[in-house]
Amino acid sequence: MEIDMIEIVGFAAVGFIIGIIVMALVMKMAAPRLMIHEEKSPYDFDTTVDTIRRKYRE
Repeated sequence: MEIDMIEIVGFAAVGFIIGIIVMALVMKMAAPRLMIHEEKSPYDFDTTVDTIRRKYRE
């Protein structure tokens, strides 16, 4: 039983496609947790900055 060049290229192509699919699924599951979650501040800009500075000084 001898493996010819067409089978090698076929196996490589199938492996590449499976790898792309697996990577896409992993990224789809992991990406939302890696994003920065933004929240709207109830204060104006200066009050928000002062509040953040006070909390990090403590």
